[in-house]
Amino acid sequence: MTHPRQQTDAVGFVDLHAHLLPGVDDGPATLEESVAMLAMAHRGGTRAMAATPHMFSPHWLNEDVLAIRDAYARLVESLGRLGEYAEHAFLPELTLHLGAENYVSEEFLCALRAGRVLPLGEGRWLLVELPPELPLAAALGAVDQVLDAGFLPLVAHVERVRGVRRDPSGAAALVERGARLQVNVQSLDGWRYALPRRTVDALLEGGLVSVVASDAHDCAGRPPTLERAWERLARTFSPADARRWLHANAAAMLQPESPAQGTPSSLEPTADIT
Repeated sequence: MTHPRQQTDAVGFVDLHAHLLPGVDDGPATLEESVAMLAMAHRGGTRAMAATPHMFSPHWLNEDVLAIRDAYARLVESLGRLGEYAEHAFLPELTLHLGAENYVSEEFLCALRAGRVLPLGEGRWLLVELPPELPLAAALGAVDQVLDAGFLPLVAHVERVRGVRRDPSGAAALVERGARLQVNVQSLDGWRYALPRRTVDALLEGGLVSVVASDAHDCAGRPPTLERAWERLARTFSPADARRWLHANAAAMLQPESPAQGTPSSLEPTADIT
C-alpha cells in the first residue's frame, strides 16, 4: 500500500527499516514528528520508506496486526491531506510502505504460524530482529520457521547480534540458511553499541549484506538519513555496490514479484536480487 498521490517512478534511496508511525513505539510520538522525519529523509535523497514499528517485543506490546494497519492508514490519510499544502509539497514524492520489525519471541513465532505478521510492502520478506544474545542454533531455527511459513527473513541490524560481532561466520551461516542481512547506517561508523567499524566492513566485504537502512527513530539521535552512507559506501567500495545496498535490493524486496517466493539460495546478497 502506498500514498495515493505518490510517484511510482521516483529514483532515490529506499529505506527498509524506519520507525515512522506516531505513538506506537519508541519512534515519533506525534504526527508532527513523523512529518519532520519524512522531510529530513526526503532532503537526503530518500524516495521510498518502510514504516517498521516494533512488534512482538517485550518492550512494546504491539502484537495486533490490525491495530498497526489502522495506525498506518491514519498516517497515510494525514500525509495525503498535508501534501496538498506548499510547505509539505515533498510528501507526494515519497512512497510509504508498511512492514514491521519482528522480534523473535514465542509471540512472534505463534503469530508467524497463524499468518498474523506484516511483511515488507507487497512482498514476502519479513524484517526480523534477533535478540542480541540469541545462540546461533536458535537463530538458524527461527530462519527455518520463517521459511517454512512461506516468508523470507531479512535480519535487522545483524551487527548487534553478539555472536556475529565475535565471529562473522555466524552471519555467513544465516545467509547460507536462507536469510538476508541488513546493517544500520550508524554502524558504518561504529557509532552505536561500541561496534568496531571493521566488523561491519568485514560483513560488507564478504558479500554478506543485502541492505543498508537507517533504523530511524527521530530527527536527532537516530535520524532517517542515508546520504552519508552513500558517500562512505561509494567511496570505500563502489557506486554500484552502494546502489545495491541503498536502493536496488530494498526496492525489489518490496515488490510482489520479488524472488522472495523462489528459492533463497538464488538470491545474491551483493547483487541486484531482481
